[in-house]
Amino acid sequence: MVGIPTVSSDCNPGGPRFLTNNGERGLLFEAGNVKSMTDCIIQLIENQQLYNDFEKKSPAVAEILKPEIIDKQWIEAFKYITSKL
Repeated sequence: MVGIPTVSSDCNPGGPRFLTNNGERGLLFEAGNVKSMTDCIIQLIENQQLYNDFEKKSPAVAEILKPEIIDKQWIEAFKYITSKL
């Protein structure tokens, strides 16, 4: 969220995938795969354009996670659940 490109394990239940927008705001590697993690880190070091792109895109996470947005999503989820009772 602060503009620092990330390398994250693509683990369940999918937090890193969500936060990176399926790899558009940071690189994902298979959980437990050290070679894949290393390759991602090297890719960010060697590819300045990719680093810059992620640096620009990563603050978008702060917009998605604003309390007023999350509040609305929870309310809608509870409305949906209670409508099914």
